[in-house]
Amino acid sequence: MRLTCAVGTVLFAACSSPSGPTAGPLPGTPSPAVAAWWDGGAISVDEVREASQKLPTALRDQFQTPNGQLEFVQAVLAKRLLRAEAERRGITRSPDIVQQVRELEERLAIQALLADAQRVQGPPSEPELRAYFDARKAEFRQPTRVRVSRVLLRGRADDRGLRAKLEAIRQRALTRDPVSKLASLGEGPEVSQGGDIGWVTETVDEETTAALALKKAGDVSPIVSVASGLAILIATAREEAHEASFEEVRQVVVGRYAPVQQRRAFDDLVKRLKEDVQAQVNTAAFP
Repeated sequence: MRLTCAVGTVLFAACSSPSGPTAGPLPGTPSPAVAAWWDGGAISVDEVREASQKLPTALRDQFQTPNGQLEFVQAVLAKRLLRAEAERRGITRSPDIVQQVRELEERLAIQALLADAQRVQGPPSEPELRAYFDARKAEFRQPTRVRVSRVLLRGRADDRGLRAKLEAIRQRALTRDPVSKLASLGEGPEVSQGGDIGWVTETVDEETTAALALKKAGDVSPIVSVASGLAILIATAREEAHEASFEEVRQVVVGRYAPVQQRRAFDDLVKRLKEDVQAQVNTAAFP
């Protein structure tokens, strides 16, 4: 993605730099503290830095070079001038824009209020989490899973030479050559991880089916076709399906319980607010 496009997308979607012009020097008399200026306003270097900190980390890294920084300043300047032009034309005062701003303000205010309610409520207690787990044990059942390493050779699946080369590696795996040594012969991204591609828990294609067919550590799969060529899989561990204990899946339970806790905070807050003002709903208005 080009820098201009990336910056423009992020700035116009997310940044909230000041909309009005700031005091600045006259054209032709820049100072090191001024990043850009025009007839009627200026943008300080500090404002640009503040805006850059709101970018995602991956995108922010693109603007560390001098050229990248200049691209970023241009994007901030463009946004500021467009906002000023919209104000000059009265667009920001149009009923549609005013309504959208009001709705956004409402959403942000409610989110902040609920976040505060959750903070006051505090984290769930251990008994609450255990009760949630006990009521849903079947959902936390751990499936059979196999951890595998892979040796992948890139090329056409019908290439006999490629298949013969991989079969030779497979024979070495069957005679228990070290997995890390065999992995170094591969051409997939897992080479940097010693061949490890992690745990496989479900069958979604030929490769994962072959992985789950491995019965114990050290088992080697037949040659399987993958998107970029041919591969063999070597099991490094296998765990059979079992009922998980609370301790095994505690962090998963915490994640699953979060929406329940959020809903409780919402319901408690709304209930209290209704009671405070004795709010009533006229059911007769909706026959």
